[in-house]
Order: sequence, then structure tokens, then C-alpha cells
Amino acid sequence: MTGDRHADGSRGAGGDTRTDGGTAAGTTDASRLAGLDLTGFLTLLRREVLRYVRRPSNTFVPPIITNVLYFAVFGVILGGRIDAIAGFSYIVFILPGLVVLGSVSNAFENASFSIFHGRWNDYIETVVTSPLSHRAMVLAYVLASALRGVLVGTIIAVVGVLFMWGTGTALTVARPLYLAAFMLVITLLFAGFGVVGGLWARDFDYLTVLNQFIIRPLVFFGG
Repeated sequence: MTGDRHADGSRGAGGDTRTDGGTAAGTTDASRLAGLDLTGFLTLLRREVLRYVRRPSNTFVPPIITNVLYFAVFGVILGGRIDAIAGFSYIVFILPGLVVLGSVSNAFENASFSIFHGRWNDYIETVVTSPLSHRAMVLAYVLASALRGVLVGTIIAVVGVLFMWGTGTALTVARPLYLAAFMLVITLLFAGFGVVGGLWARDFDYLTVLNQFIIRPLVFFGG
């Protein structure tokens, strides 16, 4: 009779008690989303994020110093001698460009440097030979780099707002949702470019050429 209890306490074929194999299969399915191994994906993502978060002096301090100089020289000293542009003060006019420049540059540099540095020192083999799919690897690198771009862009925006408060300039964001979506899209896009650049580069000079002669001109031409 199906469903009878055996001597060891387990049920027969018709019972509703799951076997160990069924539980393991359920756990495996739960750890996957859209074909991604979530455990491995989150581990690689965490490693890439911690790689730059643990070094704030290399990640966040340089953009702060650079943009303090930008806002002080161009926004305050030079901007005070320039008439309003389309009804906006000069410091408000340059703020979006500096935010975008910092965001896309850091997103691109993080992805390209991380992958190329791994290739250069041969430790990327530990990632390539892991059970992770290529899609999960690329997504982890892109998301970690995009997050760095968003963080740096936010820091630059805060620095700019502080300078505006110091000069008595008001700032309002007409469409904050558009702003957030735009920041997310451009950082993801340039992080993807960084992955391609890190795979294509043969030495560190290639990364410099990509950043100085392709990425930055795109930012400047984009306004």
C-alpha cells in the first residue's frame, strides 16, 4: 500500500515526506535566479565592492580633492565673473557635467582595471575556472563598477551643493526619478565598456588610451 511508513520512519512512494535529495534540489533551485548561481554571483560581487570600499583613500578621496578644486576655481572664482547661462549660475551649469564625468570615469576604470589587473597577475583564473557562468561573472563586475560610479557621482554632487550653499546659490532638481534613472543607465553602460576594455587591453597603456581618448571625449561631447 502506498504511503505506508517503513521501519526507519520514512514514507513510501505515495507519502508526502521529502527525501534528502528533494530538499537539496529545492535548495539549489532557490539559490538560482534567471539561471544565475546566486551564491557565487553575490560572492564575486561582494569581493569587487569590498576591493574599493576598503581603500577610500584611493577610491573616494581623489575625486573629492579634484572636484573641490574644480568648484573653487571654475565655480566660485571664475563663475562669479560669468553671467547667468540660460538663467542658471555658472556653478549650477557645470555641476551635472562634473557629476557625469566622475561617475562614468570611475565606472569604466573600476571594471577595466579589475579585469585587466586579474589578467596581468593571473589571479583571474580563479574566477574563470569557477562554476559561475560567464553571464554571472560579467554581471558582478558591471554592477560593482556601476555602484562605484554612482557613489562617486553622489559624492561630487554633495561637494557641489556645499559650494552652492556657501555662495548662496539655490539648487532644485526638477525630475529626480529621471536623474536617478540616468545615473543608473550611464554607469551600467560605461561599466560594460570597462569590461570590454579590460578584456581587450594588452597592457596598462591601452587602458590609459581608452580612458583619455575615448571615454573622456564622449563625456565632454555629451555635454
